Amino acid sequence: MDKRRTEVDQMARRVAAMYRAHPFPNRQSVPPSKSDERYKFIYENFLHIPLDELKGKIFFDAGCGTGDVTWAFRRILDPKTRVCAIDISQTSISIARQACGSTTLQPIFTVGSLLDLGIADHSVDMVLCSGVLVAVPDPDRAFRELVRILKPGGYLVVILYHKYGRALHGLRRAIIDLIEPEDIDRRAQLGRRLFGRSMKSFVREENAPLEGILYDQFGLPCESRYSVGQALRWFKEGGLRYLGMWPPIEWSQLGNGLRFSKQFAPMRQSWLFRLLLHIFPENAIAPDGPPAWTTRASMQAVWALNQQQLFAISGRKE
Repeated sequence: MDKRRTEVDQMARRVAAMYRAHPFPNRQSVPPSKSDERYKFIYENFLHIPLDELKGKIFFDAGCGTGDVTWAFRRILDPKTRVCAIDISQTSISIARQACGSTTLQPIFTVGSLLDLGIADHSVDMVLCSGVLVAVPDPDRAFRELVRILKPGGYLVVILYHKYGRALHGLRRAIIDLIEPEDIDRRAQLGRRLFGRSMKSFVREENAPLEGILYDQFGLPCESRYSVGQALRWFKEGGLRYLGMWPPIEWSQLGNGLRFSKQFAPMRQSWLFRLLLHIFPENAIAPDGPPAWTTRASMQAVWALNQQQLFAISGRKE
């Protein structure tokens, strides 16, 4: 067990060194798909997080990167909410601290690891971990840390790579793993040479430098991908009651997702889209429990066909 922990810690240091040299996402500006209004709508209407209840409480961004999501929530949440964030990269934290914002409402940014947060048990009211558990060498240990610091009754949102929707990129990474399993710089160079063209759309969508994307997508020596069932098992083991998901996995919530999604905006005048909206009307009733395996299997098949890379899942600690 000590050997495994040593290997994990060594890998964590390599990941930290990579993100110090190549911070991510380090955007030049925030894309419209990541606007404050869209974040707020998703968290309240699909993830069912009552953001107004966080007034005077503690919001914690676990793995904040260069801080654009942290700053979004600083703007969204009540000024009396304490917004804190941690990241393994000193460079990313420095960029986050320099971001534009009110100096009187500056988030508290700290350098640290999700594998050992160094925060007291049951001390945080909401934890957000966006696309970070997929990049740590021991995600189970990191998830337990997130649950440990969360207060009973507190909210947790994790954003993960989807096992099937990200299968094509998993194949790209597998090719690079065969050619170069160790050297991070060479992995990123191979990513540029072999798959650089396919990353151009990602650059446009994220409005982030290509170099940072190449290191994040190919240089990273460890990447994990998840099915919804795996995420739900994490929640069950951690004593978290399921609240919701984005994109919505329940067919009863599909109409809401179609109406809100920017991805389907160009189709809104088509007869097929109007038919789908007729079949799947708006639904204001939140899910009353985790989705059954049949629901998960059918919707994840759609996600796979659509190459849905990420999903967010929310819960409340019992």
